Amino acid sequence: MNLKHTIKQKQKERRRIDYSSKFKLWGSMIIQGIAAGGMALLFLFLIRILYRNTYLVFAERSLSFFMIASFILISVTSLLSGLLLHFVSPSAGGSGIPEIKISYWRTRGLIRPKNVLVKLLAGVLSIGGGQSLGREGPSIYLGGGIASYLSGFSRKRKRDRRQALLSGSAAGLAAAFNTPLAGVAFVLEEITGEISNKVLGVAAFTSLVATFLVHMIIGSHPAFAHLNIESIRWVPYIGIPFVAIVTAFIGVFFHRSVISLRRNMKQNKLVPGWLSPLFGGLVTWVLGCTVFIWTGRLGIFSMGTFDLDQMLSNKIDWRVAGVLAGVKILATIACYALGGCGGIFAPALFFGGMTGYFSAGLLNLFIPLTPSDYVILGLVGMTSCLGAIIRAPLTSFLIIFEMTHHFSLIPALFLGTLVSQFVARLFGEYGFYQELLVQDGYEKRFVKPIIGLKSWYNLSIMEIINSDPIVIETMSKKEVAYLLKQSSHHDFPVVIHGRYVGVVNREQMQRYLDHDEKLTPEPFVTCSEDQLIKEISKIFATSSQTLVPVIKKETGKLVGIVTLNDLLRAEAVRAR
Repeated sequence: MNLKHTIKQKQKERRRIDYSSKFKLWGSMIIQGIAAGGMALLFLFLIRILYRNTYLVFAERSLSFFMIASFILISVTSLLSGLLLHFVSPSAGGSGIPEIKISYWRTRGLIRPKNVLVKLLAGVLSIGGGQSLGREGPSIYLGGGIASYLSGFSRKRKRDRRQALLSGSAAGLAAAFNTPLAGVAFVLEEITGEISNKVLGVAAFTSLVATFLVHMIIGSHPAFAHLNIESIRWVPYIGIPFVAIVTAFIGVFFHRSVISLRRNMKQNKLVPGWLSPLFGGLVTWVLGCTVFIWTGRLGIFSMGTFDLDQMLSNKIDWRVAGVLAGVKILATIACYALGGCGGIFAPALFFGGMTGYFSAGLLNLFIPLTPSDYVILGLVGMTSCLGAIIRAPLTSFLIIFEMTHHFSLIPALFLGTLVSQFVARLFGEYGFYQELLVQDGYEKRFVKPIIGLKSWYNLSIMEIINSDPIVIETMSKKEVAYLLKQSSHHDFPVVIHGRYVGVVNREQMQRYLDHDEKLTPEPFVTCSEDQLIKEISKIFATSSQTLVPVIKKETGKLVGIVTLNDLLRAEAVRAR
């Protein structure tokens, strides 16, 4: 009887502990969702305060006053942003999405509070100060960063920070656009690359919390609440493939131009890093003032939200929309490639939507279109252009759908998304953020993570190779003694006259020094550059080798080595 009582008591204690841990988990996710959503809203409010109290006020004065005041503003804010990013936190530049991805896959979700603060300040200065950038990427970074900090502050396990990073990122995007479904889709498509119940549940819950916060503070209405769509006809479907193809090419052009200009800036170093954002701001000022003088519109500066709303209400001429699209692309290329602190979502939606609207004007010369048709094709241009750039079709589709709340738009948006993805993928494997990581020198497994054990083992061994191993080259006692003293490795490849001849271990080297015993390299099993991880795994499993030399077939030269630790460490990175 006592034994049964004891067992029941222990079972009750286990259930109590289990419930306690679950309550703590849900509580922490609520806090993370509120914090991430709050950061995104704070970011939005600060940008609005700066922009509305400067550019909108300047525009009501004389033209000369506007040009002088806007020049001073964009110069000062761009310079301050550049100084912050260069001297305080270089990793806080750009949109922040590539950094979120690297943090998730490489540093267990760790983002330092200093980077979050600099991203907030530099982003407000850049975007509110007039640079042609968006707030959505920084909002994702701010949300992920504050959630990561709160997770670490509560002394949770390190792996829980990765979960917090995902939840905060999803909540940040959900709050930025008032689009909870798009926040979940973005995490799955862009950061993790896989659909798992755990990730889906965490991202969905925190996105929901952030969305509730947004509804409480600024309301539940969609971002585009004043669409001029009276009915959906079949006629626009004739033009949707055309618009999707055009805007996909626009997206590819933007993608390639940013990557190319950014590469040239890195290689040539013509402009100091702290000064680069200033040049992006000045390019935007020249282009923005030109358009303002010509059309009276401010859409080139900052996010261009007002002009985009005007387009969706048919209050912009289609020819003016074409001008705004072309100039906005150039300004955004300059701002992002030259180191501005901001994202590409809002600008991509702007020039994608304006291009779609302009294309509708061209189509109207041959096919009779209504004002509603113009708006529909503008929305198709938005989702098609963004999808072509970031290669995240579900996210792009859901963003526009949730920003409009029009169920009747689903077929049109879906068709445009499919066509644009087909076109964009003809021009390369990687999307915009992946290409940025490749350009910055990150390994393939961090740029496009391998999901699944089978896919992992079918990777080339060059993904995990140590291409600069410690080797013995002269076999002299001086060299051997130095290596024994300076290195803790057990085995050392021997390379004589550039060719690999075998491996010696510490015991052989010590006997060589103490007893003058001949140092004879052992013939370890080797592999070539074109072999797979699964093949090298078999070598470790069937032998006592601690390293496998990788040899170039044609010359017999040592390309590098793969140790058992290298294999296990890479596998751990993939799994965590």
